[in-house]
Amino acid sequence: MLSSSTHVENNTTDQIAESHTISDLPSSRVQQETEPITTPPRVTDWSITEDEHSPNWVPQTPSDLQNDPDVGDRPLERFCNETKCDNTIKNEILDEIRGHSTKASGVLSKDPKKDAGFVYVFESTIYNGYVKIGQTKNPIRKRMKKLEKCEIGCMYIKDPGYTKFRHYDLVEKLVHIELGNYRRIFKCKECGTGRKLNSNKQDNPVSHNEWFEIDKDKALQVVENWRRWVIEREPYTPYGELRDFWDWKCQEAAKDKNYNLANWHRTNDSWIHEVWSYACFWTDERIKTMEPQFAGLANLQVPLFSLLLFSIFWQFGFGIVGCGIFVLAVTATIWYSLKYSAMRPKKPLSILRSRV
Repeated sequence: MLSSSTHVENNTTDQIAESHTISDLPSSRVQQETEPITTPPRVTDWSITEDEHSPNWVPQTPSDLQNDPDVGDRPLERFCNETKCDNTIKNEILDEIRGHSTKASGVLSKDPKKDAGFVYVFESTIYNGYVKIGQTKNPIRKRMKKLEKCEIGCMYIKDPGYTKFRHYDLVEKLVHIELGNYRRIFKCKECGTGRKLNSNKQDNPVSHNEWFEIDKDKALQVVENWRRWVIEREPYTPYGELRDFWDWKCQEAAKDKNYNLANWHRTNDSWIHEVWSYACFWTDERIKTMEPQFAGLANLQVPLFSLLLFSIFWQFGFGIVGCGIFVLAVTATIWYSLKYSAMRPKKPLSILRSRV
Protein backbone atom coordinates (compact mmCIF):
# COMPACT_ATOMS: atom_id res chain seq x y z
CA MET A 1 0.00 0.00 0.00
CA LEU A 2 2.84 2.33 0.82
CA SER A 3 4.74 1.52 -2.37
CA SER A 4 1.73 2.21 -4.61
CA SER A 5 1.10 5.60 -3.02
CA THR A 6 4.77 6.47 -3.43
CA HIS A 7 4.60 5.52 -7.12
CA VAL A 8 1.57 7.77 -7.71
CA GLU A 9 3.26 10.63 -5.92
CA ASN A 10 6.40 10.30 -8.09
CA ASN A 11 4.35 10.32 -11.30
CA THR A 12 2.52 13.43 -10.18
CA THR A 13 5.80 15.16 -9.35
CA ASP A 14 7.29 14.32 -12.79
CA GLN A 15 4.23 15.70 -14.58
CA ILE A 16 4.38 18.95 -12.60
CA ALA A 17 8.11 19.32 -13.28
CA GLU A 18 7.60 18.68 -16.98
CA SER A 19 4.80 21.24 -17.18
CA HIS A 20 6.95 23.86 -15.44
CA THR A 21 9.88 23.13 -17.74
CA ILE A 22 7.84 23.61 -20.92
CA SER A 23 6.09 26.71 -19.61
CA ASP A 24 9.42 28.33 -18.73
CA LEU A 25 10.73 28.02 -22.33
CA PRO A 26 10.24 30.88 -24.81
CA SER A 27 7.31 30.46 -27.13
CA SER A 28 9.55 30.52 -30.23
CA ARG A 29 11.67 27.68 -28.89
CA VAL A 30 8.60 25.64 -27.98
CA GLN A 31 7.29 26.14 -31.49
CA GLN A 32 10.59 25.06 -33.02
CA GLU A 33 10.69 21.92 -30.86
CA THR A 34 7.09 20.97 -31.44
CA GLU A 35 6.80 21.78 -35.18
CA PRO A 36 8.90 20.01 -37.82
CA ILE A 37 11.42 22.17 -39.73
CA THR A 38 10.51 22.41 -43.40
CA THR A 39 12.73 23.74 -46.19
CA PRO A 40 10.96 26.12 -48.56
CA PRO A 41 10.55 24.59 -52.01
CA ARG A 42 12.99 25.66 -54.71
CA VAL A 43 11.46 27.94 -57.28
CA THR A 44 11.98 26.41 -60.69
CA ASP A 45 9.77 28.76 -62.63
CA TRP A 46 11.61 32.07 -62.85
CA SER A 47 9.71 33.40 -65.85
CA ILE A 48 9.45 37.17 -65.76
CA THR A 49 5.96 38.56 -65.99
CA GLU A 50 6.80 42.16 -65.17
CA ASP A 51 8.73 44.69 -67.20
CA GLU A 52 12.37 45.22 -66.19
CA HIS A 53 11.67 48.89 -65.54
CA SER A 54 8.89 48.11 -63.08
CA PRO A 55 9.69 49.00 -59.44
CA ASN A 56 8.65 45.49 -58.32
CA TRP A 57 10.68 43.66 -60.95
CA VAL A 58 13.36 41.53 -59.26
CA PRO A 59 14.11 38.55 -61.53
CA GLN A 60 16.40 35.75 -60.47
CA THR A 61 17.59 32.43 -61.81
CA PRO A 62 17.22 29.12 -59.95
CA SER A 63 20.17 27.22 -58.54
CA ASP A 64 20.69 23.63 -57.44
CA LEU A 65 22.88 24.95 -54.62
CA GLN A 66 20.18 27.12 -53.13
CA ASN A 67 19.35 24.69 -50.32
CA ASP A 68 22.94 23.64 -49.60
CA PRO A 69 23.87 24.98 -46.11
CA ASP A 70 27.62 24.67 -46.77
CA VAL A 71 27.70 26.95 -49.81
CA GLY A 72 26.66 30.41 -48.64
CA ASP A 73 30.03 31.60 -47.32
CA ARG A 74 32.38 29.59 -49.52
CA PRO A 75 34.92 32.00 -51.07
CA LEU A 76 35.55 32.14 -54.82
CA GLU A 77 39.04 31.98 -56.29
CA ARG A 78 40.94 35.19 -56.99
CA PHE A 79 41.16 36.24 -60.62
CA CYS A 80 44.70 37.56 -60.15
CA ASN A 81 47.04 36.36 -57.43
CA GLU A 82 48.90 39.68 -57.23
CA THR A 83 47.28 42.82 -55.82
CA LYS A 84 47.72 45.75 -58.20
CA CYS A 85 48.63 49.22 -56.93
CA ASP A 86 46.57 52.30 -57.77
CA ASN A 87 49.10 53.57 -60.30
CA THR A 88 49.05 50.29 -62.22
CA ILE A 89 45.25 50.30 -62.31
CA LYS A 90 45.28 53.91 -63.50
CA ASN A 91 47.68 53.16 -66.35
CA GLU A 92 45.63 50.16 -67.46
CA ILE A 93 42.50 52.31 -67.54
CA LEU A 94 44.23 55.02 -69.58
CA ASP A 95 45.57 52.44 -72.04
CA GLU A 96 42.08 50.97 -72.43
CA ILE A 97 40.54 54.41 -73.05
CA ARG A 98 43.08 55.28 -75.74
CA GLY A 99 43.15 51.78 -77.18
CA HIS A 100 39.37 51.71 -77.52
CA SER A 101 39.65 54.67 -79.92
CA THR A 102 41.49 52.62 -82.53
CA LYS A 103 39.22 49.63 -82.01
CA ALA A 104 35.97 51.59 -82.31
CA SER A 105 37.10 53.77 -85.21
CA GLY A 106 35.57 52.47 -88.40
CA VAL A 107 33.52 49.86 -86.55
CA LEU A 108 30.63 52.03 -85.38
CA SER A 109 27.60 52.15 -87.62
CA LYS A 110 25.70 55.25 -88.63
CA ASP A 111 22.78 54.26 -86.42
CA PRO A 112 23.71 54.76 -82.72
CA LYS A 113 21.02 52.31 -81.63
CA LYS A 114 22.77 49.42 -83.36
CA ASP A 115 25.95 49.99 -81.36
CA ALA A 116 24.23 50.56 -78.00
CA GLY A 117 24.03 48.10 -75.14
CA PHE A 118 23.66 47.70 -71.38
CA VAL A 119 25.99 47.22 -68.43
CA TYR A 120 24.28 45.18 -65.71
CA VAL A 121 25.02 44.18 -62.12
CA PHE A 122 23.73 40.84 -60.79
CA GLU A 123 23.85 39.66 -57.20
CA SER A 124 24.50 36.06 -56.25
CA THR A 125 21.63 34.39 -54.44
CA ILE A 126 23.95 31.61 -53.24
CA TYR A 127 27.27 33.23 -52.34
CA ASN A 128 27.06 36.12 -49.92
CA GLY A 129 28.78 39.37 -50.95
CA TYR A 130 29.42 38.53 -54.63
CA VAL A 131 28.17 40.45 -57.67
CA LYS A 132 28.47 39.86 -61.40
CA ILE A 133 29.22 42.83 -63.68
CA GLY A 134 28.77 42.30 -67.40
CA GLN A 135 27.45 43.76 -70.63
CA THR A 136 24.87 42.75 -73.19
CA LYS A 137 23.08 44.17 -76.21
CA ASN A 138 19.93 42.27 -75.30
CA PRO A 139 17.43 43.07 -72.54
CA ILE A 140 18.08 41.66 -69.08
CA ARG A 141 15.30 39.15 -69.64
CA LYS A 142 17.25 37.40 -72.41
CA ARG A 143 20.56 37.63 -70.58
CA MET A 144 19.16 35.90 -67.51
CA LYS A 145 17.62 33.25 -69.73
CA LYS A 146 21.14 32.30 -70.87
CA LEU A 147 22.25 32.03 -67.25
CA GLU A 148 19.36 29.75 -66.31
CA LYS A 149 21.51 26.61 -66.28
CA CYS A 150 24.32 28.21 -64.31
CA GLU A 151 25.15 26.54 -61.01
CA ILE A 152 25.20 29.86 -59.16
CA GLY A 153 21.94 31.77 -58.84
CA CYS A 154 21.71 35.37 -60.11
CA MET A 155 19.40 38.18 -59.09
CA TYR A 156 19.17 41.51 -60.89
CA ILE A 157 20.13 44.55 -58.79
CA LYS A 158 18.02 47.60 -59.48
CA ASP A 159 20.16 50.28 -61.14
CA PRO A 160 18.68 53.82 -61.26
CA GLY A 161 20.94 54.76 -64.17
CA TYR A 162 20.28 51.60 -66.18
CA THR A 163 20.05 52.63 -69.83
CA LYS A 164 21.23 51.70 -73.29
CA PHE A 165 24.25 53.61 -74.60
CA ARG A 166 27.19 53.48 -76.97
CA HIS A 167 30.63 52.20 -75.89
CA TYR A 168 28.99 49.98 -73.28
CA ASP A 169 31.72 47.39 -73.84
CA LEU A 170 34.35 49.97 -72.88
CA VAL A 171 32.50 50.82 -69.66
CA GLU A 172 32.42 47.14 -68.71
CA LYS A 173 36.19 46.84 -69.25
CA LEU A 174 36.93 50.02 -67.27
CA VAL A 175 34.83 48.78 -64.35
CA HIS A 176 36.58 45.41 -64.43
CA ILE A 177 39.98 47.10 -64.38
CA GLU A 178 39.12 49.49 -61.54
CA LEU A 179 37.71 46.65 -59.43
CA GLY A 180 40.40 44.19 -60.52
CA ASN A 181 41.62 43.51 -56.98
CA TYR A 182 38.12 42.32 -56.07
CA ARG A 183 37.66 40.11 -59.12
CA ARG A 184 36.91 36.43 -58.57
CA ILE A 185 36.45 33.25 -60.62
CA PHE A 186 33.52 30.87 -60.27
CA LYS A 187 33.97 27.38 -61.70
CA CYS A 188 30.59 26.13 -62.80
CA LYS A 189 29.97 22.42 -63.39
CA GLU A 190 26.44 22.77 -64.73
CA CYS A 191 26.48 25.88 -66.88
CA GLY A 192 26.14 25.71 -70.62
CA THR A 193 27.54 29.19 -71.15
CA GLY A 194 31.15 30.21 -70.91
CA ARG A 195 34.36 30.56 -72.84
CA LYS A 196 34.79 26.82 -73.31
CA LEU A 197 32.30 24.00 -73.36
CA ASN A 198 33.61 20.61 -72.34
CA SER A 199 32.03 17.22 -72.82
CA ASN A 200 32.66 16.29 -69.19
CA LYS A 201 31.44 19.25 -67.16
CA GLN A 202 32.20 17.66 -63.80
CA ASP A 203 35.90 17.21 -64.57
CA ASN A 204 36.27 20.38 -66.66
CA PRO A 205 34.07 23.12 -65.19
CA VAL A 206 33.45 26.38 -67.01
CA SER A 207 35.18 29.39 -65.46
CA HIS A 208 33.15 32.57 -65.05
CA ASN A 209 35.47 35.53 -64.38
CA GLU A 210 33.00 38.41 -64.14
CA TRP A 211 32.32 37.96 -60.42
CA PHE A 212 33.52 40.42 -57.77
CA GLU A 213 33.68 40.17 -54.00
CA ILE A 214 32.43 43.68 -53.30
CA ASP A 215 29.46 45.54 -51.88
CA LYS A 216 26.71 45.90 -54.47
CA ASP A 217 26.28 49.64 -53.80
CA LYS A 218 29.95 50.28 -54.53
CA ALA A 219 29.72 48.22 -57.70
CA LEU A 220 26.72 50.24 -58.87
CA GLN A 221 28.56 53.50 -58.12
CA VAL A 222 31.62 52.52 -60.18
CA VAL A 223 29.39 51.50 -63.09
CA GLU A 224 27.48 54.78 -62.84
CA ASN A 225 30.68 56.87 -62.83
CA TRP A 226 32.02 55.44 -66.07
CA ARG A 227 28.61 55.27 -67.71
CA ARG A 228 27.95 58.96 -67.02
CA TRP A 229 31.40 59.85 -68.30
CA VAL A 230 30.73 58.14 -71.63
CA ILE A 231 27.19 59.50 -72.01
CA GLU A 232 27.57 63.06 -70.73
CA ARG A 233 31.16 63.94 -71.70
CA GLU A 234 31.08 62.18 -75.09
CA PRO A 235 34.83 61.49 -75.15
CA TYR A 236 34.61 59.84 -78.57
CA THR A 237 33.55 61.31 -81.87
CA PRO A 238 30.66 59.77 -83.84
CA TYR A 239 33.34 57.90 -85.79
CA GLY A 240 34.78 56.34 -82.63
CA GLU A 241 37.94 58.45 -82.31
CA LEU A 242 39.02 59.78 -78.92
CA ARG A 243 38.68 63.56 -78.82
CA ASP A 244 41.85 65.65 -78.52
CA PHE A 245 41.03 66.95 -75.05
CA TRP A 246 40.65 63.48 -73.54
CA ASP A 247 43.70 62.21 -75.39
CA TRP A 248 45.69 65.05 -73.84
CA LYS A 249 44.19 64.34 -70.44
CA CYS A 250 45.27 60.69 -70.70
CA GLN A 251 48.82 61.87 -71.37
CA GLU A 252 48.82 64.20 -68.38
CA ALA A 253 47.29 61.62 -66.03
CA ALA A 254 49.87 59.04 -67.10
CA LYS A 255 52.68 61.38 -66.02
CA ASP A 256 51.30 61.80 -62.50
CA LYS A 257 52.00 58.72 -60.36
CA ASN A 258 49.71 60.04 -57.61
CA TYR A 259 46.80 60.80 -59.90
CA ASN A 260 43.44 60.05 -58.30
CA LEU A 261 40.86 58.42 -60.55
CA ALA A 262 38.15 60.32 -58.71
CA ASN A 263 39.40 63.47 -60.47
CA TRP A 264 38.53 61.92 -63.81
CA HIS A 265 34.82 62.33 -63.11
CA ARG A 266 34.93 65.67 -61.32
CA THR A 267 32.88 68.70 -62.41
CA ASN A 268 34.18 71.59 -60.31
CA ASP A 269 36.03 74.89 -60.86
CA SER A 270 39.40 73.20 -61.29
CA TRP A 271 38.26 72.35 -64.81
CA ILE A 272 39.04 75.98 -65.74
CA HIS A 273 42.73 75.38 -65.17
CA GLU A 274 42.48 72.08 -67.01
CA VAL A 275 40.87 73.68 -70.05
CA TRP A 276 43.47 76.45 -70.07
CA SER A 277 46.29 73.91 -69.90
CA TYR A 278 44.76 72.06 -72.82
CA ALA A 279 44.47 75.33 -74.77
CA CYS A 280 48.20 75.85 -74.26
CA PHE A 281 48.85 72.29 -75.38
CA TRP A 282 46.70 72.77 -78.48
CA THR A 283 48.47 76.05 -79.32
CA ASP A 284 51.88 74.43 -78.94
CA GLU A 285 50.89 71.66 -81.33
CA ARG A 286 49.61 74.06 -83.95
CA ILE A 287 52.65 76.34 -83.69
CA LYS A 288 55.01 73.39 -84.05
CA THR A 289 53.23 72.29 -87.21
CA MET A 290 53.54 75.83 -88.63
CA GLU A 291 57.17 76.44 -87.70
CA PRO A 292 58.42 76.55 -91.31
CA GLN A 293 55.89 79.25 -92.19
CA PHE A 294 56.70 81.24 -89.04
CA ALA A 295 60.41 80.91 -89.75
CA GLY A 296 59.87 82.58 -93.10
CA LEU A 297 57.72 85.33 -91.61
CA ALA A 298 60.32 86.05 -88.93
CA ASN A 299 62.51 87.67 -91.58
CA LEU A 300 59.63 89.94 -92.58
CA GLN A 301 59.01 91.60 -89.20
CA VAL A 302 59.73 95.13 -90.42
CA PRO A 303 57.58 94.86 -93.56
CA LEU A 304 54.72 93.31 -91.59
CA PHE A 305 54.88 95.98 -88.90
CA SER A 306 54.91 98.67 -91.58
CA LEU A 307 51.90 97.05 -93.26
CA LEU A 308 50.03 97.03 -89.92
CA LEU A 309 50.74 100.73 -89.39
CA PHE A 310 49.67 101.59 -92.91
CA SER A 311 46.40 99.62 -92.57
CA ILE A 312 45.42 101.25 -89.28
CA PHE A 313 46.18 104.79 -90.34
CA TRP A 314 44.64 104.26 -93.79
CA GLN A 315 41.39 103.17 -92.15
CA PHE A 316 41.21 105.65 -89.28
CA GLY A 317 43.54 108.45 -90.41
CA PHE A 318 46.43 110.02 -88.53
CA GLY A 319 44.17 111.55 -85.90
CA ILE A 320 43.51 110.59 -82.30
CA VAL A 321 41.33 107.63 -83.25
CA GLY A 322 43.97 105.97 -85.40
CA CYS A 323 46.73 106.46 -82.86
CA GLY A 324 44.49 105.25 -80.03
CA ILE A 325 43.55 102.06 -81.87
CA PHE A 326 47.21 101.41 -82.69
CA VAL A 327 48.27 101.80 -79.04
CA LEU A 328 45.36 99.63 -77.87
CA ALA A 329 46.27 96.85 -80.31
CA VAL A 330 49.93 96.84 -79.27
CA THR A 331 49.02 96.90 -75.55
CA ALA A 332 46.55 94.03 -75.90
CA THR A 333 49.11 91.96 -77.80
CA ILE A 334 51.77 92.46 -75.12
CA TRP A 335 49.31 91.80 -72.28
CA TYR A 336 48.04 88.54 -73.76
CA SER A 337 51.58 87.40 -74.49
CA LEU A 338 52.65 87.98 -70.88
CA LYS A 339 49.51 86.33 -69.51
CA TYR A 340 50.00 83.30 -71.74
CA SER A 341 53.62 82.92 -70.64
CA ALA A 342 52.71 83.21 -66.94
CA MET A 343 49.77 80.77 -66.95
CA ARG A 344 51.11 78.09 -69.25
CA PRO A 345 52.35 74.90 -67.55
CA LYS A 346 55.92 75.02 -66.31
CA LYS A 347 56.79 71.61 -67.76
CA PRO A 348 56.75 71.42 -71.55
CA LEU A 349 53.90 69.37 -72.89
CA SER A 350 54.63 66.58 -75.31
CA ILE A 351 53.24 67.13 -78.79
CA LEU A 352 53.44 63.49 -79.73
CA ARG A 353 50.13 61.67 -79.71
CA SER A 354 50.96 58.02 -79.32
CA ARG A 355 48.25 55.58 -80.36
CA VAL A 356 47.76 52.29 -78.58
